[in-house]
Amino acid sequence: MKRLSAVTRHGQTNLVVCGLAILLIMLFLSACGDGSDSGDISLGSSQSEIETGSAMLKIKWQDASIIKGDLDSLAEEALDCEGAGVATITCKVYDDTGNLLTNGDPWPCSEHSGSLDGIPVGQDRIFVILGEDADGNINFQGQKLNITIDQIPDNDVGTIEAHSFVPEGLTATTNSAVQIGLTWTQPSENVAPAGYRIYRDGALVGTSASTSYIDAGLTQETQYCYTISAYDQFSNESASSEQACATTGVSADEEPPTIPTGLTASAISASQIELSWTASSDNVGVTEYRIFRDGNQTGTTASTAFSDMGLIQNTRYCYTVEAYDAAGNPSGESAQACETTMESFDWYRDSDNDSYGDPNDSVTSETQPTGYVSDYSDCDDADASINPGADEACNGIDDDCDGSVDEELTRPTTCGVGACSGNTGTETCTDGDWGNDTCDPLDGATAERCDNVDNDCDGSVDEGLTRQSTCGVGACSGNTGTETCTDGNWGDDTCDPLDGATAEACDNVDNDCDGSVDEGLTRQSTCGVGACAGNTGTETCTDGDWGDDTCDPLDGATAEACDNVDNDCDGSVDEGLTRQSTCGVGACAGNTGTETCTDGDWGNDTCDPLDGATSERCDNVDNDCDGSVDEGLTRQSTCGVGACAGNTGTETCTDGDWGNDTCDPLDGATSERCDNVDNDCDGAVDENLTQQTTCGVGACEGNTGIETCTDGNWVNDTCNPTAGASREICFDVIDNDCDGLTDEYCPIEVDIDYDFDYVAQGSPLGLAVGETAAAGQLRTYPYEELREPNYYNLYGEFYSTDYGYLRLGNSSDNVVSFVLISVGGDEGPSEMFFDRNNNEDLTDDGGPISNQGTGGFGALVPSVNVRVVTSSHGTITRLYRLWMWLRSDGRVWFYARCHYLGEITIGADSFSAVAFEVDNHDVLYQESGLYIDLNRNNQLTDAENFMDGDTVTIDNIDYELRLNYP
Repeated sequence: MKRLSAVTRHGQTNLVVCGLAILLIMLFLSACGDGSDSGDISLGSSQSEIETGSAMLKIKWQDASIIKGDLDSLAEEALDCEGAGVATITCKVYDDTGNLLTNGDPWPCSEHSGSLDGIPVGQDRIFVILGEDADGNINFQGQKLNITIDQIPDNDVGTIEAHSFVPEGLTATTNSAVQIGLTWTQPSENVAPAGYRIYRDGALVGTSASTSYIDAGLTQETQYCYTISAYDQFSNESASSEQACATTGVSADEEPPTIPTGLTASAISASQIELSWTASSDNVGVTEYRIFRDGNQTGTTASTAFSDMGLIQNTRYCYTVEAYDAAGNPSGESAQACETTMESFDWYRDSDNDSYGDPNDSVTSETQPTGYVSDYSDCDDADASINPGADEACNGIDDDCDGSVDEELTRPTTCGVGACSGNTGTETCTDGDWGNDTCDPLDGATAERCDNVDNDCDGSVDEGLTRQSTCGVGACSGNTGTETCTDGNWGDDTCDPLDGATAEACDNVDNDCDGSVDEGLTRQSTCGVGACAGNTGTETCTDGDWGDDTCDPLDGATAEACDNVDNDCDGSVDEGLTRQSTCGVGACAGNTGTETCTDGDWGNDTCDPLDGATSERCDNVDNDCDGSVDEGLTRQSTCGVGACAGNTGTETCTDGDWGNDTCDPLDGATSERCDNVDNDCDGAVDENLTQQTTCGVGACEGNTGIETCTDGNWVNDTCNPTAGASREICFDVIDNDCDGLTDEYCPIEVDIDYDFDYVAQGSPLGLAVGETAAAGQLRTYPYEELREPNYYNLYGEFYSTDYGYLRLGNSSDNVVSFVLISVGGDEGPSEMFFDRNNNEDLTDDGGPISNQGTGGFGALVPSVNVRVVTSSHGTITRLYRLWMWLRSDGRVWFYARCHYLGEITIGADSFSAVAFEVDNHDVLYQESGLYIDLNRNNQLTDAENFMDGDTVTIDNIDYELRLNYP
C-alpha cells in the first residue's frame, strides 16, 4: 500500500493519503504502519501531547465520462485520468472553523490505494478531495462534513463524492455602452461551489455567489474577454472556464447616478448580515445596486436593502454599494460599512442543572437556550451529583465521569509513640472499602539520646545513658571524668580542671590554667633611622610573640629638604624633591618646567623655551618665539564690483595690521550696456540706458518710441502700434486698421456671367445601339484593353453587349468607356456598365446603371457622378454629372452638364473656380454654388463648394462670398 506524507497544523509530519475509487467502484483505505518512520517538528509541545487518529474513506466520482472498458471490471485503469483532466489527487482535512489541519501530498492519478493517519482528534472534521491536472489546476472537488476523529485506527469517514468543479457554458452579452452581462452554469447539477471569481482579460474583477455577473464601468466600443473559476469555502479554486468575449455598445446617456449614502450593516445571525442605504438619484433612473464585500462584488439588487448570507461566524466583513443606471453608468462606491457576524455555538441539554451537558442531546445557536450549557461532558445527566466537576467518593460509582470507579482514592492514617508518635500512612479505596494501610509505628526510631525523649520508640526516656567528660584549659586541657544523664541533662562530673598548672611564660600557652594566655608580660625596645636613630619604647607579649612596640621611629622627623640628609626618617635622602622653573620669549614667554634635587643640589630642568611656538601671524605677536614680530607676512587681496569684481592685489602686515594693498578696483571697467551687468564698475547696473524703437503694421508701420533698460531688458516702450490707424478700406490691399489683416471681412463679388467663360461642352448626343459614331464620339466595337465583368454568368447567354466611349471636354484623349446590355426590343430592361473611375476597368465601379425595366420609352436612368480630367482652361479635375436615358426610337442619350470656368481674386491671391449648370442644363441656378480650388491642387472637392453668403477663409482671414447669376 502506497504511503504519502502530509503536514498537520500541530507541527508533526505524519503519513497521510486519500484514496480514490472509480465511479461506483469503492476502494477502502485503512490506516497502516506504526508511524516509526515519521519525523517530529516541535512547536512548543511534544508529540505525546497531540492526540491523532487515522481514517478509512471511500471516493465516488460524479459528473464525468471517465470510465475505460467494462464498468464491472476492477482494473486499475478504469479511470481515464487524461480524459478527466486529473493528473494527481490531493486530500485536505479542515476543522469546522476552516483551519487546515492536514494537507496531503499529491499522488499520481494511477495510484488507487494508500493510508491516512496523523489526523488531529476532534469533532466536525471536514474532508476535501481535489482532482488536479498536470499544472495544478483543480478540475474535480468533493467534501464531507461533520466527521469525528477519535484516537483510534480506521475512523470510518464513509463515501466522499467528487464532482466537476470547473464552470461551463460561459456567455458574455453586451448590456450597454459601459456594461457586459455574464452567465454560466454551475459545474455540477447537485453541488454548488461557495462562489465564483470573475477574470476580465486575465485580471480578477469580482466575485459572485450566483451563476451571473454584471461587469460595469467599462469603456464604450471596447472588446473585453472573460473567464470564470469556482472556489469552495476553504478558497480552493478551480481551473478557468472557456473564454467568452463581448464588445460594449455606444450610449447617449453618460451621466452617472449619485453615490448611495447612509449605508448600514447589521448582523442578525452567525451567517447573515443585513444591509440598507439611501437611494441614489439619476437623470434617467437607477436600475440596480451592486454590493461589494471586502472589495469583491457579492450580489445585486434593485431595492435599497440586501441580505448577505452564507458567511463565516464571528468574522468581520466590510461593504460598499454602487448604483447603476440603464446605460450602465456607475455612481462610484459608497462609504464603507463594517459588521461582525454573530458567533454560533453548540449547546448541550443540562437536565440535572449541574452545569454539565449531555453530549448526545445538543442544539446549535448564537445564544444559549434555556436548559442548555456549552459543556458536553456529563456522564449521567439525571443525577446532579455525578459530573466532571464532582469529587470521586469511595462508593463504587464513577462520580467524576472520567470512565473509572473509585480511581486514586486514598486517605491518611497515624501510628507510633515517643519520637515515632504521629507517623502517617495511606489507606486506598477498593470496590468501595478502605484498606492497605501503609503507616509504620517504628518509622523514625533512633538510638536513645540524652534529650528527655523516647528516641527508640520503646516507651522509656534516657534509660542507661553515661559519657566520659573532659575539663581544664591551657596546659590542663584534656583532663577527664564521667557524666550521667538525668531528665535529659548530663551531671555528676568527676573531672579536675587544675591538674598540671605552672607559672605563665611568653609561649602562647595558658601555663597557669587560668583561662588567659601570656597575660601581663612586657620588655624595653629601640627604633628609628636618619635623624630619628636611637628612639626607645616597650614591647608586650601576645599569642607567644613580642609586639605592640611603643617605640616611635618617626619621633623627631621633619619635611625632607635638599641637604643630603634623611630629614623625614624614611631611609631615603632628598627623595621626591622638585620645583617649578620658567623660560621662553614672545608667545612662549612664561613656559614652565621642573628641577629635581640630587645629593643636595637642584638640576635636570624640563622647561622648553619653544613650547607653544606657531607660524608667524599678523597680530603684533612673536608667534614663532624667535624674538621678531610679524616678520615677512603678505597676503592676496580682492576688490572691485560688477564687471571688475574679483580683481586681485597684495597686502603687507605691519604692527599687526594689513595694509599697502596693490588691488585696482577699476581694472576691466567698460562703458555701461543693457545686460544686467555693472559694466563701468561704479556699483549701479544698466543706469541711464535708453534707445529708439519702431512698431506698427500696415498703415501704422514705422511708428517710433523710446524704451528704457531695466535688469538687462528693454522695457517701457513708448511706441504706439495703432497711431495713424483708420477704418479698413476694402480691396486697397492695405491694412488700414493696423491689425495685421488686409481687407478682412470684405465681401467677394463674383458675377459669373460677366467674369467667367461659358464652356459649352457635353451638349446632348445620342445614338442607337449599333449605330456608327459621329465625329468619333461613340464606337461600337470591343475596347481591346478594357477590363470587363463576366456577363454570361451574370445575365445569361441571350444578352447582347454593345461597346462604346464618350468624349467629355475638348481633349481628344479624354474619353469614358461603357458597355450597354440589352435584351433587344423596347420592353425589356436596359443596363449599362460605365467606367466611372475612368481607369479602363468596369469591375470596380459599383455595378451597372439600369432603367429598372419600366418597359416605357423615354425612361430616365439615374444620374451618375463621374470624375474625369480635361485640359480646357488649364488642368483641373471637374465633377461631371451625366445623364443617360433611352429614347422611344431606341437611341441611348447621354448628357454632360455645361459649366462656367474662371478665376477669382481673394485678397492678394487668385484661385481657379467652376460653376455648373443645374439638372435641366439650361439655367445656372443659385443652388448650384461655386467650386473654388482653394488648395491649388487642380482638384475640386465638395468641401470647396460654396453658396451665396458663405464665408471663405484665406490665410486665417474671413471673406463673405456674394454670387451674381446670369
